[in-house]
Amino acid sequence: MELPATLPKLSFAGGTLVLEGISREGVVRAFGPAAWVWDRRVGAWRSDAIQYVAVRERLREVFGPIDDSVASWGPVRWPRIDIHRPRDEQNAAVAAWTGPRRGCIVMPTGTGKTEVALTIMVQTATSTLVVAPVRDLMYQWHRRILAGLGYGAGIIGDNVFRVLPVAVTTYDSACIHMDKLGNRFGLIVFDECHHLPGSVRGDAARMCAAPMRMGLTATPERSDGRHVDLTRLIGPTVYEMPISAAKGRTLADYEVVRIPIHLSAEEQTRYNQLSREIRHFMAEQRKTTPEFTWEDLCAQSGRSAEARRALKAYFAKKSIEDRAEEKLRVLEDLFRLHVGEPCLVFAGSNWAKEDFKTILRHAKLARLMHTIVRDGNGQYRLHFDGPASVLRQTRRYGAAMARFLPALVACDGWRMHAMIRTRRRGWNVSLDLSSEDGLSSHLPAPRAFDSNLEQVFAEKWGPDSRNGWTIVREGEILRHGQKVFVPDFVFQHDDGRSVLMEIIGFWTPEYIQAKVRTLRLFANHRTLLAVAAVAQSAVAELPHETIPFKSTLLIKDVLNRLEDASR
Repeated sequence: MELPATLPKLSFAGGTLVLEGISREGVVRAFGPAAWVWDRRVGAWRSDAIQYVAVRERLREVFGPIDDSVASWGPVRWPRIDIHRPRDEQNAAVAAWTGPRRGCIVMPTGTGKTEVALTIMVQTATSTLVVAPVRDLMYQWHRRILAGLGYGAGIIGDNVFRVLPVAVTTYDSACIHMDKLGNRFGLIVFDECHHLPGSVRGDAARMCAAPMRMGLTATPERSDGRHVDLTRLIGPTVYEMPISAAKGRTLADYEVVRIPIHLSAEEQTRYNQLSREIRHFMAEQRKTTPEFTWEDLCAQSGRSAEARRALKAYFAKKSIEDRAEEKLRVLEDLFRLHVGEPCLVFAGSNWAKEDFKTILRHAKLARLMHTIVRDGNGQYRLHFDGPASVLRQTRRYGAAMARFLPALVACDGWRMHAMIRTRRRGWNVSLDLSSEDGLSSHLPAPRAFDSNLEQVFAEKWGPDSRNGWTIVREGEILRHGQKVFVPDFVFQHDDGRSVLMEIIGFWTPEYIQAKVRTLRLFANHRTLLAVAAVAQSAVAELPHETIPFKSTLLIKDVLNRLEDASR
């Protein structure tokens, strides 16, 4: 066992594992060449959070003790336990999962998969996140946990973000928030887990470090074959109950009766016409592209009138199938035949240059990461992506970009170049926009100054130089990893010297503490601090030249300090 000079540090950030304190050779020796990706933005190694258990054990095996700060989950005490006594098949499912503590449980609808999950939650007694496909099921899980375990679970979704040690959410919300939640739960339960595989929804599992994982489903197979991903995302199938084992016992005995539905003459004529339109379009496309598929038709519908007509024909055809007049009459007859009896009907379908400080602030609010490069013209090139972008090409940050773009459009002095990669054909489509294109945003344009104090000082200084010094508003970006600091002003001298200045006027204790932490990170830059007298003592320990003022910052005081600060 080779011990590094410092303990390897393993942490969680943005839905990924971050590994520090190990050389490239050490990483390759422990994990091979492809397990980790070097992220130069933060100067550390990254991997998917789903690998946490294997990574932790391997690090301990190769390097001994490690500094592991990933796990933020903890034990849970249930206020009461009032769940049904498990039946034999439910006990079998619990026992099968309890060994590996990860895997999928396949049981027919109505056989008590929720009771199995609640029993396992009682046994594990740890922070738990339940992921459901839709809001109704999310709230149903909330009610079951409250009734069976006496715990008012947190809710993440439906415009609610209440995170508790036990919480319920939807697949969509889990994808959006797992970059923040991924290390807060020791057990994650995926209800109807056949919905999980996919490039976006799969992030709910990939970005989660939970060592215990459970999938529940009655129908694991998917037509696209992606159900094989469940083994990697959750675990293998540990228990499977065939429907024949439940029929007549757990489930009421039943039989399947198919009732043929005949279309009316008018419906049949319309149905045949729509079918011909679809077949004709597909046949024409396959003359030049033999492998042309339904997915290609959907992709073309955004730019081809013929494709749109074929797609409309398909949906019109489906509408006839779903709403045929005779189908409604048959349903009415069935309800009359079984009046007073419970009936369940399954339906077939359900329908920067100037404002970069503002740009960076909104990128941070959208939870985008950045890389900043300054070109020779004094402009900045900002590259935005997300934590997992170094691991794979991903679509999960599309929503973040959508939140960011209105703020960008409201700003001045920017140009944007984006590459859009299509999935099936691998096309690269470029999008170029700028602040000169006449776009408008619902967001207001950023203010030129953060405070009246800054505005008054800049206006008094004016556009001309003073003693060779010219003032530039927010003319420099300082970077330290993902921490960005844009000083209020940059003073540029005719001989090439430059000095930064930050004004601290109105303040609160929290604001001063945050500002002090930021300034310490950039202590090696020549910076003047113009500090209101009431805040002077709070920044006294900073290694910066200070200019105290009472209500107005005087130009002569700044000029007196510029020469000293620039040496």
